[in-house]
Amino acid sequence: SLRPRLEQADTIGTGVCPFCAVGCSTRLYVRNGQLIHVEGNADSPINQGTLCPKGASLLSVHAAQTRLAKVKYRAPYSTRWEEKPLDWAMDRIAALTKQTRDETFVEALPDGTTVNHTLGVASLGGATLDNEENYLIKKIFSGGLGMAWIENQARVCHSNSVPGLGAAYGRGAATMPQWDLANSDCILIMGSNMAEAHPIAFRFVMQAKERGAKVIHVDPRFTRTSALADIYAPIRAGTDIAFLGGIVRYLLENDLWFRDYALPFTNLATIIEEGFRNPSEEASNRFSGWNEKKKSFDQESWQYEGFTMPSALAEHYLDTAESFSELTSRLHDHPPRQDLTLTHPMCVYQILRRHYAAYTPEMVEQVTGCPKETFLNIAQALAEGSGREKTGAICY
Repeated sequence: SLRPRLEQADTIGTGVCPFCAVGCSTRLYVRNGQLIHVEGNADSPINQGTLCPKGASLLSVHAAQTRLAKVKYRAPYSTRWEEKPLDWAMDRIAALTKQTRDETFVEALPDGTTVNHTLGVASLGGATLDNEENYLIKKIFSGGLGMAWIENQARVCHSNSVPGLGAAYGRGAATMPQWDLANSDCILIMGSNMAEAHPIAFRFVMQAKERGAKVIHVDPRFTRTSALADIYAPIRAGTDIAFLGGIVRYLLENDLWFRDYALPFTNLATIIEEGFRNPSEEASNRFSGWNEKKKSFDQESWQYEGFTMPSALAEHYLDTAESFSELTSRLHDHPPRQDLTLTHPMCVYQILRRHYAAYTPEMVEQVTGCPKETFLNIAQALAEGSGREKTGAICY
């Protein structure tokens, strides 16, 4: 009689799909040490038992007759590649890592400071590594082998967003779980074909749309994400800053920003040093403080009035004699001066207004190619979908 093949499994485990960074959980069914079935894990809040076509193909990929089981090896100074078994490659990598670590290991610096590290081996991880893998990499490579150079591809692809998000929100990554997108009232998807690249996460966008949320897609290409959006905005590649700058100006000039949040929880009312200037206010079209000799900015004029304010730790590069902790400890003495009426010309609010004054709807249309009417519809939709009783989200 027919019986479910899952009954044949002697072991059931869980895993994480390796194909993208959504992080879908899988259930793995094994018999006699061989994988016999893969399905979505219903206990996961991310995919709730579902898998996209990539995840659904995991068993086929694992068992494919064409799957590579050997590696290409080129010996030192050789001009040709050789085929070697995978087990040989794993042993070779482990042996060379151990050898290099032993040859370059330093217990203490010349001044006697204990370091117990090696600078001779480095690790570069990928964005699809799961939490457990990242934990083991840090634990084994750093704690076990003493490796100092442990990096991740995320530092490359998020080299600008991590310090930006860290300074603005205190966290250099996503500020909400994927499934919370379903509770959004307006969702802006920018520069991503989410429907095809991350369909499992995109289903939360569709759940929000079913509840009445407005979905906006801004992208040079018209894709399946565009087809499912309420508003599609075509823009020229590389003009995202002009588009977003136009939204900032629209919200400021029309007083549509969320005052109840922005005033108490951001630095919008804080007074900046008198010498600070925007590029539009400088003949050089640069921010104030440019040092031609050093080819970098002197940041004295960028500070809060009367403060040497440390940048976020993720981008801490101020050249001062004090450490980051010493600088931050001074903030406990008294808060920086503020103008809650937002009329002081050097408060952050007024500086923002001057900086984004040029980003008019006409300028946005000219630079990005997005029709003015479409841009205005998007800016208004974002404003209407955010506030005390509503919440918007941005996927990028």
